[in-house]
Amino acid sequence: MKKFIPIIRTVLIILLAAVVLVAAGFAIYDVVKSRLASPKSDVGEERVFEAVESAVKAHIGSYTSIEFCPKSEQTVTNEGNTWTVSGYVETTNSKDEVTRTNYTVKLTYAGNDQFILDTCNLF
Repeated sequence: MKKFIPIIRTVLIILLAAVVLVAAGFAIYDVVKSRLASPKSDVGEERVFEAVESAVKAHIGSYTSIEFCPKSEQTVTNEGNTWTVSGYVETTNSKDEVTRTNYTVKLTYAGNDQFILDTCNLF
């Protein structure tokens, strides 16, 4: 019987290690799952519009004036923490020429009032 004690001890240590690894795996899964969960509730549509305007202004260039279409004329879709906004902007150059440019901006909300610009298409 004494020769089986080291074997039993080894088996118990292996089982304990397996339990600890499984528990650690579940803990890691919970952390990853919570970080990937949609932080959508943290952001309002007004903040999305601000981020879209900032992205378009950065891509459209320098003009004497830039006017965005009313929010009621913009198309907004939201899937989880990704927002897509389409609309138009009217720009005026130094010769007082007005140009209308359509845009589609796709943003991912990263939490903490931060957005990641996925795409900004002007056409």
